[in-house]
Amino acid sequence: MRRRRGALRAIRLSRTAAALVLVLALIIIPGSAMAERTIALSSGTFAFEAEPGDSGEGEVIVMNDGDEPLKALVYITDVQVDDSGKQEFVVPQRQGANILTTPASWFRIFMPADSKSVGNTPYLEMEPGERIPIRFEFSPPPGTPSGDHNVVIFFEMFELTQGSEGAAAQVSGRLGARVALRVIGPVIENLTIRPLDVPSFRIGNAVPFTFTVNNAGNTNKRVAVTAELLDRSERSVVASVVASDTAVLADS
Repeated sequence: MRRRRGALRAIRLSRTAAALVLVLALIIIPGSAMAERTIALSSGTFAFEAEPGDSGEGEVIVMNDGDEPLKALVYITDVQVDDSGKQEFVVPQRQGANILTTPASWFRIFMPADSKSVGNTPYLEMEPGERIPIRFEFSPPPGTPSGDHNVVIFFEMFELTQGSEGAAAQVSGRLGARVALRVIGPVIENLTIRPLDVPSFRIGNAVPFTFTVNNAGNTNKRVAVTAELLDRSERSVVASVVASDTAVLADS
C-alpha cells in the first residue's frame, strides 16, 4: 500500500506530436447540501468516527424559514454509486436477512413524540419560523470493515392528498444531510485515473478525451483534475481544470 499526498501526476501518454497529462490533486474542503424552498438544516454534512460495535450520536436542526406551514418526511438512505459515477439513494431494509448489512441500517432517528407517519415513514409538521432538533444514533456492528461509510438523512417536503389519511402526493423537494461514518481501523488510500482515452490521430485544434477517477481505497476523497497538453519536449502547451472539488466516495 502506498499513500498519496498532494498532487499526483497520474498519466502521461505520448501520442503523435503531443501528450495529454492528467494531474489529480486532493482537496480537503467538505461538501455542502443545497437548500430547497423554505426548509433548511443546521448542517449539511457530518463526520463521525466509531469502533465496530460502539455507538455514537448527532443532531440536526430542521428549520421552516418560510411563511407557510410545511410537512416533511424524515428518512435515511444508503449512498450507492454505479460504474458511471451516478449516485443513487436507497432506503435500507430493516427486517429479514438484510438487516444491519448496510450503513443506513446502523442508524436510528428519534422523532418528536407528536410526529405522524405516512406508511412506515415519519414526518414533521412545521409552522413558519419553527425549529425542530432531530437526534440520531449510529452503531456499526462488530466486524464492520474499516473506512468511510456514507448515508444521507433526507427531509422531503410533501402535501397529503385531499381527503386522504394515508397517501402522500405532490412532493415538492427534499434536502439532505450527508453523514460520513468512519469505522476505525486500517486506512487504505488508492486513487487512480483509468482509463484515459485520447485519439492517436487528430486533425484540428481540439483534442477530445475521456477519463475515470477511481477510488479503490476505503476513505472518501475530494479531488481536482487538471488536463495538460504537452509538446514533443514535454512542455505544457495548454492546461485546463476539468474537475474541481469533486467528491469520489470510498470504493467508487
